Amino acid sequence: MAAGVAVQQASGSQGSSGLPNSGGGSGSGAGDKVNGDNSVEVERGMSRAPKEGKPGTIYEQVDNNGNVMFRTVYGENGKPAYRDDITGRPHYHKSTGRYLDQHRHSYEYNEKGQRVSETILPILKGGN
Repeated sequence: MAAGVAVQQASGSQGSSGLPNSGGGSGSGAGDKVNGDNSVEVERGMSRAPKEGKPGTIYEQVDNNGNVMFRTVYGENGKPAYRDDITGRPHYHKSTGRYLDQHRHSYEYNEKGQRVSETILPILKGGN
């Protein structure tokens, strides 16, 4: 099943998943408030984020120098709520005719846990 894709400006302090925005740039995610106790479990690695993770956790894919390239935040269902693409080549988005540098992929799922939509949001310079 193909997911619908939309592009709009990211704003506010919460993503469409209801989880806080972590903003762009590199870092460990410190200061993100995902869990009720203001702590967040962050795992880092050089491989792509797992398709599922512990709800409320973050996986950061890093390069050889430890810079964060992609940040994936897992929602209540253990699936990615959103992924921030922080570094790399800009992606051309056909429907808008624009190149997106830093951007967020926000995902929505149906009651069976199947991804039903994806929204792409540009990340403002300096974070959201």
